[in-house]
Parts: sequence; structure tokens; C-alpha cells
Amino acid sequence: MDTDLFRSLRLWIPAGARGVFGGQVIAQASLAAAKTVPEEQKMHSLHSYFILAGNPDLPILYQVERIRDGKSYATRTVQAKQRGRTIFTITCSFHRPEPMQPHHLGPDHLDVTKLTPPEQLKSEEDRIQQWITQVNHRIEKIKKDGGDSTRMEKLHYFLKMKLEETVVGPMEVKPLDESYGAEGSGISGEPHRMFWLRSRAPIRANDSTKKALLAYASDLHLMGTVSGALGLRFRTTKPKLSMMVSLDHSMWFHANDLEPHEWMLYVMESPWSANGRGLVNGKIYSREGQLLLSVAQEGMVRVELDKTPLNKL
Repeated sequence: MDTDLFRSLRLWIPAGARGVFGGQVIAQASLAAAKTVPEEQKMHSLHSYFILAGNPDLPILYQVERIRDGKSYATRTVQAKQRGRTIFTITCSFHRPEPMQPHHLGPDHLDVTKLTPPEQLKSEEDRIQQWITQVNHRIEKIKKDGGDSTRMEKLHYFLKMKLEETVVGPMEVKPLDESYGAEGSGISGEPHRMFWLRSRAPIRANDSTKKALLAYASDLHLMGTVSGALGLRFRTTKPKLSMMVSLDHSMWFHANDLEPHEWMLYVMESPWSANGRGLVNGKIYSREGQLLLSVAQEGMVRVELDKTPLNKL
């Protein structure tokens, strides 16, 4: 491409989503920014906004603007565009590492070693397959009793799509929560979730590419923490989840030379939701307990409201 102008090759839209997967756009935009910075300067943070849903049938153009080039820090802003309209914007900051500087770790640091290891947990695809089996049994029972199984058959179709995209996805996920469901929700009423994750194949690439992959993975199930805290799902009785869309996404990388193929623990917590929006904070730890990166995201979380006019109540 031209100087500071890049174009996507392939785009992916998840089952039930309105547009291109946000994590993929973050990853591609951050890679575009990294290609304009010296390799010795490592990306340490990014701040982004989702403006419009991306169309998977059109390439995304990433236009990089060089904001700052300093001895220690460099800053880049990237506009992601389709048909001349900006659908996403991100600002990335790069830093030349200073390992001799002092460091500290907060008192709420999680002891990862005390949690169930990934080898003892079911994979996400195994859990979805288990969910599909349960739905099949319910469909058979409904038909046997002469009932209408349309809703359950739609759920079965949705879960089959989720299973197919999970199997071919770049990340392997193993939730720690035994109540983890496949309908876009975690534990009903619980504002937190945790799962192990790693890339399905070793990543032989530079630091920027590995961080781009983790940026991709950081958007997995993130807003579902909010819907889980509210006890909402797309395919349940009222209150029914009608829309869940990411609005912004920020990351801070606390380590360089990351190895995405090694098991990492992703911890998510939603401290607040109201007015059709919700906030999620996330942390990713190494298996040994090192804090690798932090994430924050706000998203739109709406339920179907009763459309009965007030004068009819």
C-alpha cells in the first residue's frame, strides 16, 4: 500500500453480531500503527472507539497519522474506513523499554497458581457441544409432547454456528465457570468471569504481531460480562437482551515478548451498568501469575422495552 495506508485482507463477523468482530479491527489497526514505528519501540497502550459496524464484504482501509516521534515514546492515530466513512479510530502509544526503572504490584494481585489449571477444564467447544446436546433433548421432548419447538430449533442453529466458528478460531478457550453458557452470558447475576486462553498454534512473529493477537483475544466475551451481571441473554424470556455492542476499548501492555501460545488467565469484572451502557475491566495473567496486560471497555447493553403506550397502562 501507499505510505501509512494499509488494507485488510479478510474480515470476520461472529454469529449474531451486527458487524465485523471488534477485536479483529483493533488487531489490524494496531499492526498498521506498529509498521510505522521502529521495532525497538514497543506498544504499551491503545485507546479506541467503535463508530460504525464494519461490513465484512468490503475491505477496511487503515490510514495512519504520525502524531509524535520521540526518543522514548512514539504516538500513532489510525482511522479505519469503509466507503469513505470512518468506522473505527485508535490511538497507539509506543515506548522504548526501560527495564532498570523501579516497579511495584498492587495488593489485589490474583494468585493464579491456586486456580484450576486448564488441563483439568473443558474447552469452550466441548461446552457448546454439551449445550447443543441438551437443546436436542429438549426439542425431542417438545415434539413428543406435541408442542412448538421453533424457538429451540433457532437456538440449536445459533449454537451450531457458534461451535463452527469457535473450532476454527485462532484462540483456545477454557472457562473456569461451570455455569458458563453459550448464549452471550456468564453466570446470571454475577459481575465477573474467568477463562484460560492461548493461541491454537505457536506464533513465530515479532512483538507487535503477538500483541495484535492478544488485542484480538481481549475482545472475546468481554461485554458478555455485563449481560451476565444483569442476568440477560439473547434467547430467554423477559427482560430480553436486544443489543450488545462495544463502544470503546483500551489496553495497557505491562510486558513485552509475550508468548500467546502459552496458557494465560483472562479475568473480567463489570463494576457498573446503567442507561443502556456497561463497563468491563479485564486483566490477563501468565500461568505463573505475572500481570501481562489490562483492558477496559464500555459497551451498549439494551433490553427489549415494553412498547405499550403509557396511556394504556
